[in-house]
Order: sequence, then C-alpha cells, then structure tokens
Amino acid sequence: MRKYSQVFLKNKDIAKKIVNLFTELNSGNRTVEIGPGKGILTAFLYNYYRENLTVIDIDPLMIENIKKIIPGIKAINDDFLKLDLDKLNVSYFIGNLPYHISTAIIEKLIRYRDFKLGVFMLQKEVARKLISDESDLEYGYLSAMVNLICKTDYLLDVSKDDFFPVPMVDSAIVLIEKNKIIPEAEFEKYLRFIGYAFRHKRKTLVNSINLSTGIEKEKIIKILEKNSIEPDIRAEKLSPQELLDLSKIILP
Repeated sequence: MRKYSQVFLKNKDIAKKIVNLFTELNSGNRTVEIGPGKGILTAFLYNYYRENLTVIDIDPLMIENIKKIIPGIKAINDDFLKLDLDKLNVSYFIGNLPYHISTAIIEKLIRYRDFKLGVFMLQKEVARKLISDESDLEYGYLSAMVNLICKTDYLLDVSKDDFFPVPMVDSAIVLIEKNKIIPEAEFEKYLRFIGYAFRHKRKTLVNSINLSTGIEKEKIIKILEKNSIEPDIRAEKLSPQELLDLSKIILP
C-alpha cells in the first residue's frame, strides 16, 4: 500500500543523467535530497557527495530502506514542509518531488533565504508553468513567484513509463537557481500581491485586486495609468518585475 501516493523512478540511465546535471552545478556543497523513495538517485548522489548528502523522507519505511542500502548515510524521517530549513544549513537541493505538494515545496525553498540552487523532477505541466513568462499561456502565480528572484530552466523530459507504478502524466527535470535577493518583507508583500492578482483568472488585475482586498477600483486604475499600464490588463500579461513594482504601490 502506497500510504504517501509515491511513484518511483526506475530508469537508472535517467537517474544518472539527473545526478550528472546536478553535480555540474554543485561541485561538492552540502546537499539535501527531498523524497529519496527507494534510493535510485541517492546511490549516485552518495558516490559523489558522501557525508555532505542528507536525505529527507516522510515515509519511515523509505528511510529504513535507504539506511540498509547505504549504511552511515544522513537520513531524516520527517515532513519536509514542516522542517526548519535554517537548522539544516544547506543551500543545494535535489529531488523527485511528490506531485501533490511540489508547488508547496518550491514555495518553501524560495522563501528560504539561504536557498541557492535546486534540480527537481516535476509533473510536466507544472514544469512548463514554472519556466513560463508573461508571453506564455502557462504563466501564473508559480511562474511569477519563482522567476522574480530565480533563473529557471527546463532540462530534461522524463516519460511516465520510467516510473512504477506508472503515473498518468509525464514528468520533467527543471533547474531553479536564485539570482536575485530582495528584502524579506518586500518579497512577502509581493507574494501576497500576486496571490490576489492571480486569484480570479478570468478577471482584470483591477477587479481581482479589488475583490481580494477591497481596495477601490478607482485607486488601482489611477496607479496603473500613472505607470503607463492599461487599466483592463490581466495579471498574466505583467512580468514579475512589473508585479513587484505594483505591489509596492498598491498594497499598504
């Protein structure tokens, strides 16, 4: 019985490619693997990082299995979403992220001030959203959240047939690399703003912000016009930087 809805990568060639991509970007720094599962990535990672590798999995059976396969490995049985990342003292992350919480994990990492780089397996649809910009149909909250302060790249397609049990969708490998630092309070305000902005997909930015916050439409329209932005624009047509600039002016 799969208590945690896991699917496991079974293709060792793909696993090796993923680890090779990661090691090219992270030459030996302390690393966390999120959700090692049965350890197909872990074995390759441990050969490279040794004592600098820590694995974290919510499933105690997976952790027990990893410890049997690789005696002495640093392994934590815990819910990654509840962990205090400051205590890990790690800036580099890799993992086959569970589909149902992948966005939550990415948001936690993006908020973590010491995060530098991650290589992750995601559902292909989520991967496309992650790397999109305001010219793409997939652009939305996830894209705006990550790409304000990070570089993202689509690295590799992974077929659903490379997993067991076989999931219903294909996956992809993506890179997230922090390339910009902004003050924490400013970023938190930005996240609130884009949450409001993208909450009502079929509505204009003015209507979405008004419905979400109660800020008067006339006030928002004046701000948009002052910044040479059409009052009927939707959030999906604004870049992360434009959304950041507006968040500073519109939100109290």
